[in-house]
Amino acid sequence: MPKDCNWPELGSKLFRNDQPALKRKRERGSVMRAGRPLSSIKGTRTFAPHWHELHETYPRSAVFLAVAITIFLLIDISLGYRHIRFVHEQAALTTAMVRAEIQRTEAQAAAERSLVVARMHLARREALMDMAPHLSVDRGKGIMYLQRDRAVLREMPFSLGPTAALPDSAFLAPPRGRHTVREVVDASYRFQVPESVFLQLGEPVPADRTVTGALGPLAIVLDGGAVIHTRPESGPFNDARYLLPGALRVEKADLLAIKETLHPGMRVYFY
Repeated sequence: MPKDCNWPELGSKLFRNDQPALKRKRERGSVMRAGRPLSSIKGTRTFAPHWHELHETYPRSAVFLAVAITIFLLIDISLGYRHIRFVHEQAALTTAMVRAEIQRTEAQAAAERSLVVARMHLARREALMDMAPHLSVDRGKGIMYLQRDRAVLREMPFSLGPTAALPDSAFLAPPRGRHTVREVVDASYRFQVPESVFLQLGEPVPADRTVTGALGPLAIVLDGGAVIHTRPESGPFNDARYLLPGALRVEKADLLAIKETLHPGMRVYFY
């Protein structure tokens, strides 16, 4: 090889001579181009290059970021599960509280019914043991008995008034248990008619609601305000279809027949 050969110039000539051949090969696709590799399927990318670049450039930061994302996802899942469990527990607690309240109300109502039944049985027993003249009112049969020494002296059917719902009426419900006669009155007795009576009858409420003889020719006023009366000849209680709330209406002949036996302090048993 000659010593005076100019190697750079020779290489440049060879490169220029090979340019047409390289151009033809590049056009046929036999020479790989420099840069990022192309996908084998046109129009698709298998994976985003940014994560690979981040992992190759900052491997520790990429691992830390992946761990942090995983931890946050686990925390989110745990909070969601706790929220769902809390909602279910709250619904179950509300249902249990409602059920307990219903059971308590039912137990209280049952206890009150049992107490009423016990009082009625006690009143019946006291009526059987009472040897003095007294009145026994059987609400189930609708009969009032005049008794003495366990003997029935007279049976008197009666009509029982309903329970009053208006607050101005003193006769909210028919009496129960043992009561005593406060006074025995006749047709001259002045009775103050409750305002609710006029409203139920559809009549205007007068300024003076005191009516003479409103309870009939003979009536019994008990402690607590309840009355046992007869049908009057006039007044708001003259209508046979209307009953004074919480009161007993007896036939006039029956009540007049036992007038001599009635007196203040006489016991009356309701059962």
